[in-house]
Amino acid sequence: MCQKPGRRPGVHPTPMISKHRFQPVFVLFFLGLQFFATFEVLAQVKLPAKSRPKISTDQFTLETENKKYSLSFPSSKGTQSVPIPTEWLAPPEELAEEEEQPFSSFLYSKRVTSFPIGNGEIALHLSSFDRMTEGSMMGAGGRDVFLIFSPADSSLRPGLINLGVTKDRSRDEGCFHALMTHFLIADANDDGNVDIGIVKEEIKCPGDEVWLGAPSYVQHSLHWFLFTPEGWTKEENSSWTDDYEELPLVDIYLSPVDVVGEFLWGTYDPSKWMSPPTYTPTYRRKLQKEERRKPSKIGRYIPEQPVPKPNQQPQ
Repeated sequence: MCQKPGRRPGVHPTPMISKHRFQPVFVLFFLGLQFFATFEVLAQVKLPAKSRPKISTDQFTLETENKKYSLSFPSSKGTQSVPIPTEWLAPPEELAEEEEQPFSSFLYSKRVTSFPIGNGEIALHLSSFDRMTEGSMMGAGGRDVFLIFSPADSSLRPGLINLGVTKDRSRDEGCFHALMTHFLIADANDDGNVDIGIVKEEIKCPGDEVWLGAPSYVQHSLHWFLFTPEGWTKEENSSWTDDYEELPLVDIYLSPVDVVGEFLWGTYDPSKWMSPPTYTPTYRRKLQKEERRKPSKIGRYIPEQPVPKPNQQPQ
């Protein structure tokens, strides 16, 4: 519609919200904010049985002095120390079997891996490893022990201490053997407590009772150890779950199986050793990625740990 020059258009008043309409609008807006805030919080919080446990490597430290062990940790009273019975980490009868051995599977790392169990207690993973730095035997070995720490009274009790040797490699008359145990954690039975999964893999000699011919690689089935008040107990019928976490390697960057596999077949890819395995740990995927950029060579010996320099402690 045309308007005459110099004439302003009519101004229509802006509709106002009456005080009677304002109150319900404000209430709905407020309730909407409350619902959104509640929804946002619930979206970030998972049920205990389905949450992924937080893994820590810097809360606890293993101290060793005169063949005695203790656990140290910070507290409101300063650094505290709790003794650990020697037989939990180094059973006397198994210790005696290694007296003539050129390396010790009882050389525990100071690093302690920890994670909450779900019942207010904390799981502690202690790991050992030692290897020969010279000689043709290529011997190495280590152990893994799980303890339970109660923050309420700073007490310790065994959780899973009877696994024996969990890492091993050797060479006898040109025949190789290697063993590695990988540890996963998850709430496998949905009871709100964290369970421990174990996957073992081996490279065996052709002279073994069952294994004949060329060196062979096998990855054994997953076994869950379910948490109970007495510790973790083995479940015979185990299945995979998607929400597991891997416990990190301790003071090594690859396993004895990786060392022997790369030496024999020139690759860190187990699918090139035998049939593809069910489980491939994250660190091995990184090794394979690096390998694709720089191919390995058969017969090359790369140890789990760098060889320490003079006056340098092993890593």
